[in-house]
Amino acid sequence: GPPQLAVLAGVVATWSTLSLGRAVSNVFRDVYSDVDHTPLERAADVVVVFLTWVVAVLLVLVVGILLAFVEPAVAVTLGWPVVLFVALIVVLLPMYLVFPPSVSLREALPGTALAAAAWTGSAMVFNAYAARAVSVRLFGLVGVVLLVLTWLYVGSLALVAGAATNAVLADRLEDTQT
Repeated sequence: GPPQLAVLAGVVATWSTLSLGRAVSNVFRDVYSDVDHTPLERAADVVVVFLTWVVAVLLVLVVGILLAFVEPAVAVTLGWPVVLFVALIVVLLPMYLVFPPSVSLREALPGTALAAAAWTGSAMVFNAYAARAVSVRLFGLVGVVLLVLTWLYVGSLALVAGAATNAVLADRLEDTQT
């Protein structure tokens, strides 16, 4: 019944999120050529990605819940996307400072801003889709889980794009200083 389906959906969502976390951690390692991680450090990296996602998703959910009490035109006028963007920078920045070896705040900010902008944009798109899509209501909990997993996949692409942006800009900075 529904309780078993909810447990199964939770297990699948957790497993999928941890798998995406491992993939993002591996991409960070590859982008920054940081191959000296021990298995324990790699596991810690996955936990950092997972916890970052949990906090970011909770942040987006809280903002979404607060927006439910505000007229949509007023919410956009009040600048909730800007508030979400800034809050996501605060949430994501530690990940961009922890993973790469010896990265300064200045080097971490461009990719963090790109990832935060992509998360904000995707949150707006997925929120609008969820509010209007018949398929989400039709498939119930399974539809919601699939929608969230798709959104997390898009979010993971944003994190990877941010890492690649920082790596490319750091290489350019090193080239201009020599």
